[in-house]
Amino acid sequence: MILLIGCISDKNTNHYARTIYKLEDMPEIVFLCFSEDSEIVKEEDTAYKIIFYDNKGNIYFSDDPEVCLAGYKNMIKALPEGKYDEKITFIGTCEVNELLKNYRKLCKIGRVENYEVIYPMEVGFDFGPEMRWAGIYYGKGEELEYLTLHERADGGDYETNDERATEIYEWFEENISADVD
Repeated sequence: MILLIGCISDKNTNHYARTIYKLEDMPEIVFLCFSEDSEIVKEEDTAYKIIFYDNKGNIYFSDDPEVCLAGYKNMIKALPEGKYDEKITFIGTCEVNELLKNYRKLCKIGRVENYEVIYPMEVGFDFGPEMRWAGIYYGKGEELEYLTLHERADGGDYETNDERATEIYEWFEENISADVD
């Protein structure tokens, strides 16, 4: 199969996301949700959690600070090396065609110049864990790019100005709910 490369959506923009047609051509980690609960008295007691989808449709969880704070580029490098094998837990799988479908949506969003998370003018007072759902794709020069799809912080849910991001976020959450129950 020939790998086709997506084009820039607007000649005046630097935005670019490579179109992928095979699962194995996606980054090792495709989607993730990072959670930080810092309502704890001491900084060392901060609770971190991460749930992520790999490019094979497997879903993993970790609350190990080494994994959670590694950053997506370091995690992608460490996973194939087995560095986190004892620090992550397999929690389920997703339908690979749905994974690829949502990944393609992510790449299309990655080409949008004015894409952004919409933050309210006022925030709530119900502080809980801060959460961020994101997708990872290849940009120009095979560089990994991170795109926030949804956030929860300061008592509110923050969506984006692109409905496809909400669709991916909802798919992510539905899939997790089905596998964790």
